[in-house]
Amino acid sequence: MEKLIVAIDGTSSSGKSVICKKVAEILNYTFVDTGLMYRAFSWYCLSKNIDFNDQNQIISLLDSFNYQIKDDQIFVNDINVTNKLISSDILNVINKITIISQVRNHMVKAQQQLVKNKGYIVVGRDITSVVLPNADLKIYLDCDLEIRAKRRFEQNITNHILDKSYKQIYNDLYNRDKTDKTRLTGPLVLVDDAWYIDNSYLTIDQVVEMIINKIKVLESQK
Repeated sequence: MEKLIVAIDGTSSSGKSVICKKVAEILNYTFVDTGLMYRAFSWYCLSKNIDFNDQNQIISLLDSFNYQIKDDQIFVNDINVTNKLISSDILNVINKITIISQVRNHMVKAQQQLVKNKGYIVVGRDITSVVLPNADLKIYLDCDLEIRAKRRFEQNITNHILDKSYKQIYNDLYNRDKTDKTRLTGPLVLVDDAWYIDNSYLTIDQVVEMIINKIKVLESQK
């Protein structure tokens, strides 16, 4: 059976990455989080000590930026940066990168090139509407805002991250939803041919099983 290209979009903190990583592991697909490409480029820019207030300096590094995934490890110009992408330095500058249209266009093309073959499960911003509109399976994962905030708050407590209250997390997610759905470039949308899954009252394993079953059906039809 031929493998598929699966594209997953949806609201922030709705479990997209956790769920899709599990699906990819079980089905022996390659998991791609396109958001990590932006983080990797942020790391690359930081390594060059550029002025992030100068967009031309950022744009000038695009052509020399080489992003690869090997055995679930992320490489930039042959340097393994997998464990470097969650630093606060990156989080502090990434918003200055993602607003640049030239960066956005370059990344979209790179993402399309990365998954030109079958066997990929791809999670990311406007992945179903802009990046991979012709994916074999498009999924939109959603979850009630209060439940997302509660899950994130409980996850933070488990990980001993106590810097934000439930109300602060709720407000952050509310604002993120609003920003994602109203931004001018690549807004979050539910495309007509996407499979909508509301996982508010489903476990991770239940959603994983649903998606795996759907993929197997589509694979059998190839």
